Amino acid sequence: MTPEVQHYLLAGFLLLAAVFAVPLLKRILRPVKKRISDRIPALVGHLLRCFLRPAAWLVRVTLAGWALLTIPWSAEIRVVLTRAMPYYQAFVLAMAAWGVWEAIPVIWQMLHRHPHPDQPENYETLSRFFENGCRTVVVVMSVLVGLDGLGVPVTSLIAGAGVVGLAITLAAQSTLSGLIAGITLVAEHPFSLGDYIVLGDVEGTVEDISLRSTRIRTPDQVLITVENSKVCAEYIQNANARTQRLWAFTIGLEYRTSARQVEQFIRDLTKLLVSDPEVDGQSVQAVLEEFADSSINVNVRMMVNTPGYGDYRALKGRINLAVMHLMAEEGLSFAFPSRSVYVEKNAH
Repeated sequence: MTPEVQHYLLAGFLLLAAVFAVPLLKRILRPVKKRISDRIPALVGHLLRCFLRPAAWLVRVTLAGWALLTIPWSAEIRVVLTRAMPYYQAFVLAMAAWGVWEAIPVIWQMLHRHPHPDQPENYETLSRFFENGCRTVVVVMSVLVGLDGLGVPVTSLIAGAGVVGLAITLAAQSTLSGLIAGITLVAEHPFSLGDYIVLGDVEGTVEDISLRSTRIRTPDQVLITVENSKVCAEYIQNANARTQRLWAFTIGLEYRTSARQVEQFIRDLTKLLVSDPEVDGQSVQAVLEEFADSSINVNVRMMVNTPGYGDYRALKGRINLAVMHLMAEEGLSFAFPSRSVYVEKNAH
């Protein structure tokens, strides 16, 4: 067998290995993987799995490239293959960056294994902010190192980018202020993911906090994106940060209602509200407030233990129905605006 044939056979073997080596290794190492997974921490196992796909592609490309180099090409083709080595190095860097990209959430969990149990939303907000920031750094550094490996004068580009960056900075002051405001929001965390906030004319549930903007889902399911600089400039009302919510309402009774009926109604209404498990019984105040033009007004003020917007609306609906049933049981009616007209007859 001639040396040339041996080279072709070796190249064919390497190409087959590039295609079938990874699936074969997965099947062979599956029992070993089960044994090792029982002996190492779960987070370490997750971290290793983040690099499996990049490593598999690296093995495939490496074997395929080795096969190409094994074939006895002409001198011109071998020169071309040799010049392709920097691109292979850039590919290795890209695979490493891919693995780090996938591993960033796991690294965050390893750094914060015991988040504060009373603030899970803050932990999720910081986690997403950490992931976005670290992934941005990974992409920028990988691109710079890759360009440098390909012979691009990165130092000159960075020096030239200083002048260009100054111009961009002047033209993108709002974007930079948004970035700084985003860091401020994460550091002070006036709200977290899942909180219901009121921000100027916008209110809804916070769905995402990025470096530049905050996304809010309104009650009618519209997704609004607000720049972080505008978020910091507004008064922020966080409904989830309060433990209770004030509810005040007025019930108008007809003027034909007697004083005894009003007193009995106030007693029964107070008893009804105090007995509700989601109402702070000590805060319930039901009083005869005023005699309005068309009604006897009973004013109610109380604190409810449902700070969430959805739970608050459900509580209002349930108690309003209970008040209607109570008035029906006591033979009372709601007053509505009315006017009495008297017709005077002239005597002839």
